[in-house]
Amino acid sequence: MLKKAIILIAIVFLPLATCQAADVPTAPHVYFSPKGGCTKAITDAIGQTKQSILVQAYSFTSYPIAEALIDAQKRGVKVEAIVDGKQIHEKKTKLGEIITKAYNAFHVCINYPGVLRKTMALSILNHIVLIGVAFLIGLSLNIKLGYIDYLTVFPVINAIAALPITPGGLGMREGASIFLLGALNVPSPTALALSLLVYLAMLFWALVGGIIYLAFVYQTGYDARKEIEAEAK
Repeated sequence: MLKKAIILIAIVFLPLATCQAADVPTAPHVYFSPKGGCTKAITDAIGQTKQSILVQAYSFTSYPIAEALIDAQKRGVKVEAIVDGKQIHEKKTKLGEIITKAYNAFHVCINYPGVLRKTMALSILNHIVLIGVAFLIGLSLNIKLGYIDYLTVFPVINAIAALPITPGGLGMREGASIFLLGALNVPSPTALALSLLVYLAMLFWALVGGIIYLAFVYQTGYDARKEIEAEAK
């Protein structure tokens, strides 16, 4: 009888001793998303896993978590995921791709505010340089406007040209230039010439920059998304 009692006590308390030895947290941890440390807590847990990971989710919208799972599988961890079948087999539409890209860009900006600040700074600098180019082209066309006039008009022209109505904003940009520059007493043919020359200058330097970037990526295997996430950490 005593022997059976000792065996029963051992069976009851052995799991408790095992749990204490495994260094299991004694209190729950609460995280929030997107800025409450939730993503980092998940990726840290995935990074510490050595045997298997079971995932159940409707879809993946977090690049860090997806990459952590891929890295875990590469180091030998068994990773299994249950996701909605439509997320895999559903046909993609052009509008859906555009919405997905917009969502991913917005998601990166929200989760990594440092990236948003740098992007805004570069965007403002780019517009200042672009308006400076327009000002110099305007001087060559004998347009009697000051740089402040260009700073007033061209941000509106660029915003109108950015509307997804015509390819590259062609027609929208020219119409806005004729209307707004016409309000500053610039003749319509001159405003049209200025708009087209500014567009050609933008297109030329965009092609040069694109070629340089593609060559750089090809030679170095550069991944911009990984750099963004590394800087955010």
